[in-house]
Formats: sequence, structure tokens, C-alpha cells
Amino acid sequence: MDDEIEVGITLEITETLPSLVCGFNLISGFGYPILRANYNDYNNLETLTIGLHSLKFRIPPYFLAVGNYTVDFDIAIPFKKKINNNEISLSFGILAKSLVGNKYTIENSPMYNSQIRTNLFQEECLVKK
Repeated sequence: MDDEIEVGITLEITETLPSLVCGFNLISGFGYPILRANYNDYNNLETLTIGLHSLKFRIPPYFLAVGNYTVDFDIAIPFKKKINNNEISLSFGILAKSLVGNKYTIENSPMYNSQIRTNLFQEECLVKK
């Protein structure tokens, strides 16, 4: 998929919390957990202040292979209490516009579909001719 995917959630904090987990698990179309992201994974935030907050996460282009995915949101006080009692989730599918990032797509295969498929290739070098 050559488009960026934005995943977001809006939540209202009505009382002061000492710490707060708010993020999501990305589940493959075959039911495998493949990614976890929290709003405070890469900063010093421990909680959110009282008020209405919008959290946005970015999945870069070509990061995910063709397939179906589910985003399961998780809001909790770490190691104590899950705050969202009902499942909060959304599902989406990715279709290929070209072969870029999906060179060997096989329909409904857990080996090629619904997984992280980012470009890790560094270089090609002719060693000997």
C-alpha cells in the first residue's frame, strides 16, 4: 500500500490518573498479533491530563503487506485495570495498486499476506563476474 495509514482514537480523561496505557495491537487477518504501539513508547509521558485528547498513530506506506487487519485499542492503568471494558476495534484491508512492496502476493496465505512487509533491503552488489 503506497498510502500512509492513520490510526486514531479520541478519549476523555475525567480524573487524574497516575499512569495510563493507551495504544493498540495490530492483528493480522489470520489472527496473529504483529504490532503494538502506545502513545508514550518514545517519550516521557506517563499519563494524560484531564480533558479531551486525540491520539494519532502513523503506519508508513509499504509497511504492511496486502491483507486484512484489525486494530484493537487498549486503554488501561498499567498492571492494575483495563479501562475499556468493551472491545474497541476497527478492521481494514489493504489491496495492492502495483507489485511494489507486494512482489509475490499469494491470496489468503499467512506467509505473504497480513504481515509487516517493510523494505529492509539495503543494496545489491556484483561480487564477481
